[in-house]
Amino acid sequence: VVKMKLPSKRSQNESYRLANGGKSKGGTGIKGEYFNMKCKEFPYGCKENYDSSYELQQMKYLSSLRGCKHWTKKHGIRIPYFDLKTRKMRMYVPDILVEYVGGKKELQEIKGFVKDKLNYETKCSVARAYCHSRNIKFVVLFGDDLFRQRSVSGF
Repeated sequence: VVKMKLPSKRSQNESYRLANGGKSKGGTGIKGEYFNMKCKEFPYGCKENYDSSYELQQMKYLSSLRGCKHWTKKHGIRIPYFDLKTRKMRMYVPDILVEYVGGKKELQEIKGFVKDKLNYETKCSVARAYCHSRNIKFVVLFGDDLFRQRSVSGF
């Protein structure tokens, strides 16, 4: 009988990271950096961190979209909300702020799936109120939405 030592969780993650160009595996997908050429603050581009494969997919789409002037995850928007489960004030940070060529702005939340429906609904409610008062459109994009927008645009 030959005993084999199974790789540790750490070495499995390290192997994944090395095999995928420095990206580490996250909870619902991959995490990593994407070079944003439509960064408002830096005309020659900047690095943006993504927390899932869905966010990476949306970043690539926005970068290729002609009508998109700027987009960023580094928008600094933090919206306070009351977490009903923990009964504490928390901060909600939406995923991406987009500015289109015509001047319209859109705040995007990218979701693979909803783990906690009550928490999700609370965050969406405060985000809609925040955006409405600032003339910004708030949208939630799920994985299926991301796929549909690509098939319509041909991306």
